[in-house]
Amino acid sequence: MVIGSRKGQIKRMPLHRQLSNRITSTFISVMLGRRIEDSQSGFRLISGEVLRRVNLKRDRYDMESELLVKAVWMGFTVGFVPVDVVPSSKSFINPVRDVLRAITLATELILSRA
Repeated sequence: MVIGSRKGQIKRMPLHRQLSNRITSTFISVMLGRRIEDSQSGFRLISGEVLRRVNLKRDRYDMESELLVKAVWMGFTVGFVPVDVVPSSKSFINPVRDVLRAITLATELILSRA
């Protein structure tokens, strides 16, 4: 899996999106024991093998995090390539709701491995 990383340009994002991205990426980095630069980037190249083997239960923005965590736990590799931030006038992400979903997902995934 290859993820487009906006980390070099994160300051170009609205503050609420910067915070939600940093919080989510930090949680996922801790879960995986490695630095995840940009867990919320929509720029992804995912192999068919990953999509066939990873069993997903989520269907909103937290599905991207679920896919990333489960794929790494299954032994798939993830890399990052720099991409530009493209400011948009409208985002469907709700920073509070979607960060809470990510935290709930992280808790569920950690407990499922315990």
